[in-house]
Amino acid sequence: MKHYIYRFCILLLIVCPILVQAQQSSLEGLVIDKNQVTQKAAPLRTLQSQIQELEKQFSVSILYNSKILNGKKIQARKNFSSLEKALEYLLIPNALTYKKLDQNFYIISEQEKSGVEIRTVVPAQEVLQNNPAYKSANIEGLASISSARNGALYADITVKGKVTDALTKTVLPGASVMVKNTPNGTTTDVDGNFQLSNVKEGAVLVFSFIGYEPVEMAVNGRQKIEVALNPSNETLEQVLVVGYAEQKKSTLTGSVAQITSDQIKQAPPLNVSNVLAGRLPGVIVTQSYGRPGADDAAINVRGISTTGNNSPLVIVDGVERSFTTMDPNEIASVSVLKDAASAAVYGARAANGVILVTTKRGKSGKPVITYETNFSLNSNTRFPKFLNGPDYMSWYKKAEELDNEYLVSQGKTPFALTYSQEEIDRVRSGRDTSGFYGDTDWYGLMTDNRSMSQYHNLSVSGGSDRIRYFSTVGFWDQDGVMNNTNYKRYNVRANVDAKINEIVSTKLDLSVRMEDRLQPSLAPTDQNYQNPYVLASRMQPNLPMYGPGGMAVGANSDAGVGNPLVAVNDIGNRTAQTSTFNGNITFIVKIPWVTGLQAKVLAGYDKGFTESKTWVSPYTLAIRNRTATGWTWTTARMSAYSVNQLLQDYAGSNRITFQPSLTYDNAFDKHAISALLLYEYSGYKTNGFGVQARNFAIDDLKEINFGSKGVDDLRAASGSSSETKRAGYVGRLGYGYDEKYLVELAARYDGSVNFPTSKRWGFFPSASLGWVVSKESFWQGLGSGINFLKIRASAGKMGNDRINAFQYLNTFQLRPTPIVAIGNALTPSVYSNAPANLNITWEEANMYNIGLETNLFNSKLGIEIDYFYKLTKNILDTQSGVFAPSVGGNFPGTVNSQKVDNRGIDLQLNFNKKYEKFSYNIIGNFTYAHNRILKMNESINAPADQRRVGQSVGSKFGFMVDGLYQTQEEVNTGPSFPYGPGAPGYVKYRDLNGDGKISFEQDVTKIGKSNTPEIMYGLNLQAAYGIFDFSALLQGAARSNVILAGLYNTGVQSNTVYTQTFSGNGNSPYFLVEDAWRPDNPDAKFPRLTANKAGLTNQNGYMNSFFLRDGGYLRLKTLQVGVSLGKAFLSKIKVQGWRFYVAGSNLLTWDKIKYADPETPSVVQAGFYPQQRVMSVGTNITF
Repeated sequence: MKHYIYRFCILLLIVCPILVQAQQSSLEGLVIDKNQVTQKAAPLRTLQSQIQELEKQFSVSILYNSKILNGKKIQARKNFSSLEKALEYLLIPNALTYKKLDQNFYIISEQEKSGVEIRTVVPAQEVLQNNPAYKSANIEGLASISSARNGALYADITVKGKVTDALTKTVLPGASVMVKNTPNGTTTDVDGNFQLSNVKEGAVLVFSFIGYEPVEMAVNGRQKIEVALNPSNETLEQVLVVGYAEQKKSTLTGSVAQITSDQIKQAPPLNVSNVLAGRLPGVIVTQSYGRPGADDAAINVRGISTTGNNSPLVIVDGVERSFTTMDPNEIASVSVLKDAASAAVYGARAANGVILVTTKRGKSGKPVITYETNFSLNSNTRFPKFLNGPDYMSWYKKAEELDNEYLVSQGKTPFALTYSQEEIDRVRSGRDTSGFYGDTDWYGLMTDNRSMSQYHNLSVSGGSDRIRYFSTVGFWDQDGVMNNTNYKRYNVRANVDAKINEIVSTKLDLSVRMEDRLQPSLAPTDQNYQNPYVLASRMQPNLPMYGPGGMAVGANSDAGVGNPLVAVNDIGNRTAQTSTFNGNITFIVKIPWVTGLQAKVLAGYDKGFTESKTWVSPYTLAIRNRTATGWTWTTARMSAYSVNQLLQDYAGSNRITFQPSLTYDNAFDKHAISALLLYEYSGYKTNGFGVQARNFAIDDLKEINFGSKGVDDLRAASGSSSETKRAGYVGRLGYGYDEKYLVELAARYDGSVNFPTSKRWGFFPSASLGWVVSKESFWQGLGSGINFLKIRASAGKMGNDRINAFQYLNTFQLRPTPIVAIGNALTPSVYSNAPANLNITWEEANMYNIGLETNLFNSKLGIEIDYFYKLTKNILDTQSGVFAPSVGGNFPGTVNSQKVDNRGIDLQLNFNKKYEKFSYNIIGNFTYAHNRILKMNESINAPADQRRVGQSVGSKFGFMVDGLYQTQEEVNTGPSFPYGPGAPGYVKYRDLNGDGKISFEQDVTKIGKSNTPEIMYGLNLQAAYGIFDFSALLQGAARSNVILAGLYNTGVQSNTVYTQTFSGNGNSPYFLVEDAWRPDNPDAKFPRLTANKAGLTNQNGYMNSFFLRDGGYLRLKTLQVGVSLGKAFLSKIKVQGWRFYVAGSNLLTWDKIKYADPETPSVVQAGFYPQQRVMSVGTNITF
């Protein structure tokens, strides 16, 4: 049933804008017969008396010559929403117009004579019959007033003209020319010329072009108009989306970074979270994985500031939602709120910053239809090349010989070599016919190395001054480089804005997203031994693909019996279908008796569910075994599952959001006041269940009902649910004087069910100041070359309630066996598995920011720099072993005791230059964020070198290494290692306390930085020449470390295919064996070449500095080159725009690792899906 509901929603979203457009078109063509309408006429009153009343009502002065008002009358009307509406009603029917001189003065004059007879569709009233002829007002720049309601009073004419740059005098092709308050419009051609038909003589034309100030010009009967547009200061006039509002950047006192849809579309339409990398100052983005449908990036705003949850809050159209799987073409902008001033209104969830995503909305005008399609070729950014069959045998023989040399040096008996040179030569030459050898590229067979993706999007937008709409349908289909891996996404959105009357308006936002995921049942998730990538690394490349009778060949390794091809192609699949519905409805009411005051109510409802099935079949493999007489074949089942089985899961969620608010925004004289009062409630519920069945008689019937009904086969269903609620009261007050002195106060009072009643509510205030120095009178003589200079500062307190819920309650667990006798029945017992922590409270972050913004050289160069400091306290910390058993033992398990500070700078530079046919823009950004742990629970006996206090969150601790041992004598005289002997070519651990032995208790110290970079930077280059355009993004990171082995800080032994040759009895990459230590390669980059047969321990695998790598890199993140077809050709085929492009992402990387992507996670089992390089071609066309 729910599938039908979603299909109906999709149909509704597609049809809704079409119906709106049809209704709108029918209304525009409506003619009312005066004989069919009977209405009592209002009394006629003189214009002069009504204008005098307007002066009193709106406290303004209206200047006019009494002669032009002499005797003119019009029906009396009251309750105008604005003075401009009132003047329009009074003046247009009397051939008069007005001009606004300043905030309090208006002037009335006659309209310019058109020389064309006025024709009327509806008979004019008596007052119109007495109007004198039009006379020229001869007032420079006087604007003519027109409206769709009174357009019938004027004749239709055709207007031609040209649009140019006021400074360079060059033409502006593609400039928009619209008749104000109508859908009638056009664009200029390649020579800047335009022609617009069906224009009323009294209409007003609106000229606009990206990067220029829009101009409104009255037609006044003219049939030829030339307009020169002045370049705008886009940086200052840019409107930024902030918490529950929009603000001009020039008057903003907080620290906000924003990118728009144009920048978002420069990247491939994969995962929106990855688009932010390198484009915004203060935003640190790391993408570790590239699996289709699971390639979300980790985002940190201004780095790491807590040992807990560092994720920012994400808000989409006013409601907390995910944005990673949105269609890029439905996003208008992404804003990042970085300081207390901008984020305080989100209170309890804003401690780690806020990401605001705003979707596109319709604009007044005729329907604009846009279609985009994109085809991509995907491949791994970097993956090491592994040994082929003959090379594997040769290197394995060398490793065994080196192991035997060690055994002989220790007085032990050497073992027989696995491969003779004769066998190696026979396999290399292709002469082997035994059937036991092959040359198999398991990685290559398991993957296609390249995969295809396709993207399609169709959007429609338009409307009138009363109804506007935007609707889009998107489809993304991505095959994985691993066989049997695919991700499909369907996005549908419809946003409708309706102006019900002059007071009430409404918005309706509906979105449906469906996702289909396919992957092997032994999924390519990280750190999993049954990961196909792990299985491929454990397969010897000299194995044949098939053994006796065509049976697939497997290998027996530390990952168990397995075969990667069988794992991805034959064992089974995991399919998952996710459906998400997001809906908002908003009502906005302008309070008519208070200018600038409006009430708004937003209600949001989100529903999501995921259904998944995982099918696994047992599989028998042929296993090659070496005996004293040679090779033999045996059989074994893959280790994962012994019988076929089906696991079916369901997970659902729903969220309700309710936001009533009052806003006030008004300006008078030089004063501007804004205010916000808002209440927000949100409730979030999740539920899920799963069931498993085994021993299916027929593999094709993959339904739970067809599994065996045996006690051990049909597993009891499992289920869970959760619920959380939040409420908050928000207040904000802003004041500006002459857009020069700015102040804003904001606060949020939040409640969360995650805390006990006594600590449930938290108060989170902020204050900010701004001073636009360049507006001072003294600056006019001092600031030549500096067009704009603003200094701002903010301070405030944020909160974080994202912890495990209900820790303030005793929680209980059901024991698995019935051990309590009640009467004659054995009853399961319950026990308390976590005592209540009644002192648990908010994590708090005190944030301070000071910033400077300036524009230089006629606004060609923009600079914005911020310094920030953040102190986070009351962070939850585990206190295991803190209390002695005599005082109650280890509880409560967590306390609000940790403290972390974080400081750094954000910097952004923007330079743009325009010539006659060439323009370019360079945007650079830089972020540095460094944190320190100031307080945490640590053992009082820990050495100073092992204390986390004073170090950064995520710092790596392990053994320091002073190179590699070169001789056995050096090993024997070095410090002892309690976990086994060493050998030449092993790492030389440093004895920090000088006691002659290596121990975890005394010799572990800090060896490296976190995986999260402290520095992130980007350089965005954009250029255009005629019909060609170009964009490129260089993105980089610095001050981070990647460890190749020994993930666990506790020193748990762990070697990988990146650090130990033939690890797990498997294959090795070329770089590892070629750079491994041998007597003839003493300056090796990696430890001893070994087949792991000398009885040596794997002590090299403990966390140590030898395997530490600089995680810094510079990446060509995106590159795009486009060409747009000429306007002259497009006009012939009735198309507004048509662009073709080629693009790529993750094309080149410069770093010090070379054999792995620098953003990969700490590699333990090589079980990760690499990042993807994308090459694409596409086109978008606009009708």
